[in-house]
Amino acid sequence: MIPHGFSTGILLSASVHFLAACEHGTLMEFSQSSSPLFTSLVKNQLQFDNGYVAVSDALGLGIELDEELIAKYRVN
Repeated sequence: MIPHGFSTGILLSASVHFLAACEHGTLMEFSQSSSPLFTSLVKNQLQFDNGYVAVSDALGLGIELDEELIAKYRVN
């Protein structure tokens, strides 16, 4: 199973958690996008090490959102 969910750091983290729960969850896609919603929305981006990523043991998805970036793109 290879999910195609990588448009933001939120979805990337969710995909990592999903794959960790799957019996054959060994591959995932990673975007090369320069969009701020991909590169900066999550302050603590997943760190890949030689093609592998550790699943966070922090609460929820283990991510911290950049509230200033959210405010910049918020539509009222």
